[in-house]
Amino acid sequence: MVGRISTAEIYRTSISSVADAQQLLNRTQEQLGTGRAILQPSDDPVASAQIQGLRTDLERLEVLQINTNRADSTLAFEDQALAGTEIVLNRARELALQANSAVLRPEDRATIATEIDGLLQQLLSLGNTQSADGEFIFAGFESKETPFVLNTGTPDTVTYEGDSGVRELNIAPGITLPINTPGNAIFFAAPGNGDYEVKANVANTGTGVVGRTTANATFDDTQDYQLNFIQLAPDDPITWEVVDAGGAGAVIASGTYAEGDPIAFGGAEVFVNGTPANGDSFDVLSTNTGAPPSRTQSAFEVLIELRDALLRSAESGATLAQSDTVINQSIQSLDQNLAQISLIRTDVGVRLNRVEDQANLNEAFNIQLERTLGELEGLDYAEAISELELQLVALQAAQQTFVKTTGLTLFNFL
Repeated sequence: MVGRISTAEIYRTSISSVADAQQLLNRTQEQLGTGRAILQPSDDPVASAQIQGLRTDLERLEVLQINTNRADSTLAFEDQALAGTEIVLNRARELALQANSAVLRPEDRATIATEIDGLLQQLLSLGNTQSADGEFIFAGFESKETPFVLNTGTPDTVTYEGDSGVRELNIAPGITLPINTPGNAIFFAAPGNGDYEVKANVANTGTGVVGRTTANATFDDTQDYQLNFIQLAPDDPITWEVVDAGGAGAVIASGTYAEGDPIAFGGAEVFVNGTPANGDSFDVLSTNTGAPPSRTQSAFEVLIELRDALLRSAESGATLAQSDTVINQSIQSLDQNLAQISLIRTDVGVRLNRVEDQANLNEAFNIQLERTLGELEGLDYAEAISELELQLVALQAAQQTFVKTTGLTLFNFL
């Protein structure tokens, strides 16, 4: 029995061959156009799953790299502000040392006070530094609010309107980094020598001036003291006593005053110059009493006290002595503020290095992911072009076959 092939079957088979060849050609052309070997998941399900995972990792890495860039920018602003703060406070310290001289005239001290006031304004500007996106970098979580506000009065004060919030950014999987330091952790430090500060009683009538102060490890900085001077008769020697100001007023040390000699008590030494009058006293305010007012002092307050003391020193006698005590204590307080700034700046430098290292790691990881992704879905152009040429030949053959096959009739054999 001889089988028969219908004309419809011939057409269907020929058209199918042409369509198949055209589909393969189109796919190769799309691969060449996109540069990808895998155009849809069905082409290679396993590789497609790996590609999707790699793309997810790349998207996550892009977010992390944005975070590292933001962290680097914010920390760089902070470091610049801290560098400026160090310059301002060092200049204020130089001026305080310059003012701490008996040869200066009142107008000279007034001139120095004017420069100190200018430094105060600079310090306020630095404390209110804003980042590239307009946020106050020293305000904690209150980054939209001006952190340091000058309140004019007698005396002027500076209030901190921010909070203690520390903002963090995720710069790598499982790694977060603080990108700010709140202003109250930067611009506030223990006053005086760090263990205690000495303040002259405003009622003093003598010329006693407290200069350098020291404290060793045995000093009890959890209580306050008072240094009193006694001279009952003009011919009597001047004596001193230190009492426990926070307790029953018990005398813990006493002696005869000699100008320039240390007054030692409980691990502390206070050096006094000049001639204290009978009844003159100095408060020794320790830093860790835990009692109000807070025993930390902002760098702004130090500059305000220094400026005002220089202006008051236009007067003489007891008022001048009180101002000199403030100037001496300001020098030590500025040392404490500078030490605090140095610690914070070191920490910021460490964080900047971590951000830079992580940014480099993220970039290296990104390159590796891109390379792996390229290997999975990248197209071998030489192979694809060869395949395209073969498919063009196959398509032409199918088309010619279709023409010849569909043109066959019985009339060809008559």
